[in-house]
Amino acid sequence: MELSAESYSDVSFLLDKVDILVTNWQFLKNLVSRGDIDPKNIGLIVVDEAHHSAASSYRSIFNYFSHASLVFLTGTRHRGDREDLPYVRYVVEQCEELNGQTVRKKAPRTDFEFTIQDAWKLKTPIIKRITFSPAKSEGFKVEEDGNEVEYTAEQFYEKAEKERSWFQECILADSFCQPVLDRAVEVLELKRKSGKPHRMIIRALNIKHAYRLRELCENYPLLNGRVGLVHSEMMSMIRKVDQAKFLANSLKMSISP
Repeated sequence: MELSAESYSDVSFLLDKVDILVTNWQFLKNLVSRGDIDPKNIGLIVVDEAHHSAASSYRSIFNYFSHASLVFLTGTRHRGDREDLPYVRYVVEQCEELNGQTVRKKAPRTDFEFTIQDAWKLKTPIIKRITFSPAKSEGFKVEEDGNEVEYTAEQFYEKAEKERSWFQECILADSFCQPVLDRAVEVLELKRKSGKPHRMIIRALNIKHAYRLRELCENYPLLNGRVGLVHSEMMSMIRKVDQAKFLANSLKMSISP
């Protein structure tokens, strides 16, 4: 049963009769505060986007269901504020940043973890289960010295580990980006047919990549002339313009009668 504030009055009497309850943490906290769910009836809590669960509001839920097993699912291993997740063991390990630098970070010890690359290799890949259909990349075809070279996945990953600058050039290539954008725009169009104003947010690897992605997006009729761009240097320019406007307004005020 999917439970929301809008549907609660209609389904509240079924809470003790369903096997699986799906809800967001805010509404679950309300149920806990009101005592609407007997904690003994809950044996398992699965938390999606679990990197948020360091918050005290989550802890109050976990404390209420003290006998339940917890499963945390997240694609974000490190919180920006470095707060620990409850009940999670941590280790200090070396992590490689996108710029190739190696740093030491405190990371959760996971019972099961896989990369997107590992997910593609599974028989019945997980990616197919969470999208309308897979976005197939031609990323293992790389242009080198004017020739197209095709690598196997194993060859590609092995070379990527050894040659970081080569890998960076590969992931900026259109052969990586274009198939995924094709599918993303297709899904966006499907969602907009529902009558709701869906939008996309695309996160680039760096400023050069951001400009290239915008160029590719502008080629779609659905997005032409409707693609915004934000990056760190641009924000610095905006701040300078704002400061100039503030200074100009201050001068006007100082010389006005």
